[in-house]
Amino acid sequence: MMMKVRLIVLIVVFLGVIFFSGSIEENVAVNNSGSGLDVKNAQNAVGISLAKFQESSLEREFSPFAPQRTGYSEVTAASNSVFGSTEENYFVEEGSSLEDKKMNYKLSPSDFAFLYEGCKRCYYFKVVRGISQPSIPLPAVFSRMAGLLKDYYDGKSTKELHPDLPPGTVRYGEEYVQSNPIRLPSHEVTCFIRGRFDIVIEFEDKTYGVIDFKTGKPNEKSLNLYKRQLHAYAYALENPAPGALKLSPVTKMGLLYFYPSKIDQESIEWLSYQAQIHWQEIPKDEGWFLEFVDEVLGVLESPQPPAPSPNCQWCGYIDKLKDI
Repeated sequence: MMMKVRLIVLIVVFLGVIFFSGSIEENVAVNNSGSGLDVKNAQNAVGISLAKFQESSLEREFSPFAPQRTGYSEVTAASNSVFGSTEENYFVEEGSSLEDKKMNYKLSPSDFAFLYEGCKRCYYFKVVRGISQPSIPLPAVFSRMAGLLKDYYDGKSTKELHPDLPPGTVRYGEEYVQSNPIRLPSHEVTCFIRGRFDIVIEFEDKTYGVIDFKTGKPNEKSLNLYKRQLHAYAYALENPAPGALKLSPVTKMGLLYFYPSKIDQESIEWLSYQAQIHWQEIPKDEGWFLEFVDEVLGVLESPQPPAPSPNCQWCGYIDKLKDI
C-alpha cells in the first residue's frame, strides 16, 4: 500500500512539472483515419448526465463519418502523460501548415458546461494540447442506469415523458453527432462539434426535440451551463458533417430531471427507487450560441494558456506541489 501511495505522489509531482513547464512534447502525424470520441469529465458535474457516464466507460471509438470530410486532414497530437497516453484530435486545412495555426478544433458539448466554466486553462490544455484533467473511475451502475433510461423511453410517446411536450415519439437515443466546421469572421481558427446526445424526439409536425437526462433538482446556474450543451447538439444536427446524422429543424430543447424521492420493496428480492420527474425547456437561440463559440475560439487561439481559475482544484493542487 505504501508503495502505491508513493507512486501516486511521484506521478502527481511529475504531472505538475509537465503542466506548468510549457515544454510539452507533441508527436504530430497527419492521417485520414477516424478519431477517438471525447470522454466526459464527469467529476466536474453537479447535475449528473446519465448517458454521458456510458461514454466514460468506453474505449476510444472511431467515428464512421470522420474520414468523409473534405478539405481537412486530421492531425493527432499525442502528449506524453504520466497518467497514460492522452490524445486529442483536431484538423488543419489542407494546404496549410501547423505553423499557420489554421486549426479546426474538436469541441465536445459536455465540456461546454463544467470544464469550460470551471477552468478555462484546463479547457485550453485539453483542446489545444491534448492534456485532460485526470479522470475519476465511475461505478458501472451509472452506465446501467443510462442504458435502462434509453431503452425504456425508446419508441415512447411524448405523453409518457412529460405532458408539456408536443405530440411526438422518441426516435433516437445515445447517438453521435458531428457538425461541419464553424467559421466566424473574427477568428483564424475554426472548430466543429462532436458528441453524443441522450434522446431526440420526432414531433408529429416533422420537427425535432433534443432532450438531455439529468439527476438532481434544477437550479439556475446549472441551467445556464446546460444551455450551451443542448445548443451544441442542435447545431450539429442541423449543420452536420458529410455522413453524420442530420435532423432538422430542431424546434425544442430541454432537460428531463430525475430526482430520487422514494423507495418501494415489491418483494424480498426486488427494491425500486422512484424519482420525481421535472421538465425544463431551454429556449433555442442559435445567435446566442454562436456568440458563445466566438468566446471559446478566442480562448483557444490565444498564444498563451489562460490563467488558472482560482476555484480549480486541479490547478490549485499542482500549484501547491511546486513549493514542495
